[in-house]
Amino acid sequence: MHKDWQKTTEDLSALMQDIGKNIPDVAKGFSQMAKGAYSGERDRSLR
Repeated sequence: MHKDWQKTTEDLSALMQDIGKNIPDVAKGFSQMAKGAYSGERDRSLR
């Protein structure tokens, strides 16, 4: 039981580190999408 618990904890912490590494990429992707949507709206209203 104890060994399984330790393994689960290690797996979880590895997963968290993975997610942490990917967060900047995800945030960058979101801000680019938001910028793209915003400039698209602006272009449409200028025409």
